[in-house]
Amino acid sequence: MTQPQTFGSRVERDRLLDRAQRIERVLAALQDRAVQRDMTMGGTPPPMRRAIADFRIELSRLRRRLSELPD
Repeated sequence: MTQPQTFGSRVERDRLLDRAQRIERVLAALQDRAVQRDMTMGGTPPPMRRAIADFRIELSRLRRRLSELPD
């Protein structure tokens, strides 16, 4: 049975969706930058690779949390 959506859960969903969208944009930019660095300089710096990995982890957690909220 689905939980009823409350005002708080709607606000939380909106906040998480906004954060997920911002992280998706940042990830896209970092990935584009990494590809460009690979092509021009032969590699992506370790800090950039770590940032991409960290943002992917955060995005995964946000998506999981969103899936747990009532629709």
